[in-house]
Amino acid sequence: MDVNFKLLSRTLRHISNDTLTTMAKSVVRIGDTYIVFGVYHVTDNNGIFEIYADGDYIETVGYISTALSWCVANKLNEYMLQKHLIYYDRILGNRWFDIRNYNDILKSSISAEQKTIIELKLHHDIRRYNDAKYELQYYIKKAKYIKMKGLTNETTKFIT
Repeated sequence: MDVNFKLLSRTLRHISNDTLTTMAKSVVRIGDTYIVFGVYHVTDNNGIFEIYADGDYIETVGYISTALSWCVANKLNEYMLQKHLIYYDRILGNRWFDIRNYNDILKSSISAEQKTIIELKLHHDIRRYNDAKYELQYYIKKAKYIKMKGLTNETTKFIT
């Protein structure tokens, strides 16, 4: 049986190029790792997501949606969008930690005056948590919009 190695090599190259092209436009999940656009790797470490680009560690975030949106923003060179995504993700994590701590303190035996102060701090942090959650969702939607529509849609709008 004669094997045409040139044809086999060419066929394998086409298959690998097609796979990479398809992979470059998508998100693939393999175990606890997401491969985004064939360039970024997002690893799930017990609910904390680490972002890598070309094997180099970039950032750690608390939500997979933030990580994927960051990858979109980075791919499209949207620096401010990347910055906002990380910023609001961190605020959300910090506020969540504070809310849990205040709730634990309220469950312990404290004076009425201390309870009032903690409740005020708790309500303030809940409001800040909800604000940060809203902002993070806004920037995630913005990343999705940019990925779907591209910047050409924004540049063709008329200024009124």
